[in-house]
Amino acid sequence: PAAVLWAAALALGLMLPRGLPVAESVLGGGGGAWRVESGEISITVTQMRERITGGFSRWSADIEFEPRPVGGRHGQVRAEIDVGSLTLGAITVEVLAPEFLAARAHPVAVMEAEILPGTGEGYLADGQLTLRDVAVPVALPFTLDLDGDTARMTGAVTLDRRDFDIGRNFPDEGTVGFSVDVAIELTAHRRDEE
Repeated sequence: PAAVLWAAALALGLMLPRGLPVAESVLGGGGGAWRVESGEISITVTQMRERITGGFSRWSADIEFEPRPVGGRHGQVRAEIDVGSLTLGAITVEVLAPEFLAARAHPVAVMEAEILPGTGEGYLADGQLTLRDVAVPVALPFTLDLDGDTARMTGAVTLDRRDFDIGRNFPDEGTVGFSVDVAIELTAHRRDEE
């Protein structure tokens, strides 16, 4: 069994209207609206001391972003992840089962955060991730490269599965590791004004 132990995702999130393939998300904000055209939320877990990486194929994000902070913040994000869309190699079925992600009972993970100035030229999505009806504070550092009408975002955070009551029958790391590494990448393009 698995390790998922979550993940994420998300994260920071950043994701698209529930059930839609990556490409429908819109970033709203001062510079106009942005459409996410590609992106990936991946997680890496440890099972039996072996690292396993997988990802979510369906997710959504509602993002407001201002390049210059207003009132100490750049904006906000609400991201939703379709938990059942996770694939994690040979352990996918176990990870989605009640002992771990409980995808049937809790089909959507939600990340809500304020976007704050980070260190250097980076940013911080500071909020909470709700998974399996457990809300845990999460601070996701990320970088954003704005180049004309294109925005590229990259972020990563490490979560602890125990914080979400995942895999309680695996109280040590001999079988299932505690840490879950979450990585997020997306590319968005400014939409033409209508």
